[in-house]
Amino acid sequence: MSPGLEAAAILDLESTDAANREAAIILLRDGGSSRSKEALFKHVDQPEFKRALTAGRGWLLTPAELDRIAQTCSNSGDPNCDSWIRSAISSTYYQPIPIYFGRAPNFGFRLGGSLELTFGNLQNKIQSYPAGTSFAFAQIPYASTWDHQYYQEQIRRVLEAAGMKLK
Repeated sequence: MSPGLEAAAILDLESTDAANREAAIILLRDGGSSRSKEALFKHVDQPEFKRALTAGRGWLLTPAELDRIAQTCSNSGDPNCDSWIRSAISSTYYQPIPIYFGRAPNFGFRLGGSLELTFGNLQNKIQSYPAGTSFAFAQIPYASTWDHQYYQEQIRRVLEAAGMKLK
């Protein structure tokens, strides 16, 4: 996402038009940088912002940030808030973190409990973790196919370059 588009979407978080605000949240969740994360945190008391923060493709929440979001659950009025925060914590930090990827027509990557990622998003997300973090490829029935093996090798290179462990 271009810096100009990100800046415009951040401004739309303050919009009184619910559709504009929702579009901005989705755009920032799916393509925003750490600037987007900071802007979304200003509205962390609202459920749609909590969910966008925990599902962001362009950043990794620290344990302290996840705790900050969890602290807002008691006042949120969302009966599922605690469970999806616990899920976000476990899928982000319980190691080894699973790496999933599909085959056409549902091709895409997932890291832990993240939304579907492009290969570029996956690289950025992996590089957000502290060096030495452990990852593992999820067990899938088509692991011996050429395309799966090709992407496993590409991901291995990303993990190695970032100083990560592969189990």
